[in-house]
Amino acid sequence: MRRTLRTAIVPLSLFALSIAHAQTTYLYLCKDAGGRTFTSDRPIPECANRAVKQLDRTGMVRHEIPAPLTPEQKREQKLKEDQAKADALALEEQKQNDRLILARYPKEKDIEGARARALHLVREYIKRDTTDVTALEKT
Repeated sequence: MRRTLRTAIVPLSLFALSIAHAQTTYLYLCKDAGGRTFTSDRPIPECANRAVKQLDRTGMVRHEIPAPLTPEQKREQKLKEDQAKADALALEEQKQNDRLILARYPKEKDIEGARARALHLVREYIKRDTTDVTALEKT
C-alpha cells in the first residue's frame, strides 16, 4: 500500500509541476526597425528599445511591455509629475486652511460677526483719517 502510494505521488508531483510550468510560460514578440519579427520564450535583447508583446501559450496577448521613454518623453513625464505634486500640495494646503477656518468659526454667524467687527474697525479708521485730513486742509 505504501509502496503504491509512493510510486503514485512522484508522477503526480511531476505532472503538477509541469502544469504549473506550462501555465507560466510566455512568448515574447516584437518587431525591429527593419520590420523583422522576433519571437522567443525569454525577453529579447534585440528588442530592448522596442515595445514587446507577451503572449500566453494560446497566443493571446497577456501584457504589452512599452518601449522605453525617450529623453523628451521623460522630461514631459517629469513635468507632469511635478505639476501633479504641486497641485496636490496646493490642495492639501487649501484643505488645511479650510480646517483652520472651521475650527475658528464653527458657524456662519461667527464668520459674519467677525466680518462685521473687522468692517467696523476699518470704518472707524477711515472716519478718523478723514477728520484728520479735513483738519489739516483747514490749516
